[in-house]
Amino acid sequence: MVPNLSIVPKDISDVDLLGALRDGEIGQKLVAEKKIADLNYRKRLCAELEQLDRRAEKEQPSLLAECTKWQAECWRLFNIATMGVPVSDPSMTMSKLREIGRAKVKAYADWFIAQHERSIALQNHRHVSAPYTMSRDEIEQKLRASANPILKIFRNEMLDAHAATRRASNLITREFVKNGRRVIVSNGPSIARRLAAIREAIRQADDFALRPDQTNIDIELEKIRQNLPPIGATEESQQ
Repeated sequence: MVPNLSIVPKDISDVDLLGALRDGEIGQKLVAEKKIADLNYRKRLCAELEQLDRRAEKEQPSLLAECTKWQAECWRLFNIATMGVPVSDPSMTMSKLREIGRAKVKAYADWFIAQHERSIALQNHRHVSAPYTMSRDEIEQKLRASANPILKIFRNEMLDAHAATRRASNLITREFVKNGRRVIVSNGPSIARRLAAIREAIRQADDFALRPDQTNIDIELEKIRQNLPPIGATEESQQ
């Protein structure tokens, strides 16, 4: 049933009116339908991404192996074509010299052929890898654009935490000799652990953006936030 907006009192603001519509039966139905549509949209993108990756995993290794094979062959032939001839070796007969000369000429000619084959292999690899990279970047961009907005907030929070940890951390370092060995006492390891944990939290948040289902992400982000290690006390290390 569509509400009759003509009977709405004039002193109700547009914000209140929109809020009432959103919280009402019609609004809740529309929100539920939008969530389902968003989930189906993201599922379709994730399926396209998975199909793209499977095709690349099947095609690219063989193409890359072909490039590597001809690259190695080019170097092998080049080394033969440019190797020195030990003319001062007493055991080097004229027959052997001519044999080496013929091998060098043949290697030089084969080197041009190998270079041509290598160029073809590289072109074939680029023909597959470039469209794959472009398509994957496009799909990822759509997934990130439609991801839960809380991910962007969390990422910015972690970037600020990383900068603050590096800027405000009080690095304590003392050195002394103990039992004839130099001992370093520092809270540097705990600072390093916190910075590494923050970087890992950012990586996880970036991965969450590629999930089809974006519900309950706030709960997972809160767990990550709570598990960030603090800057602890000093620790001893012997050298």
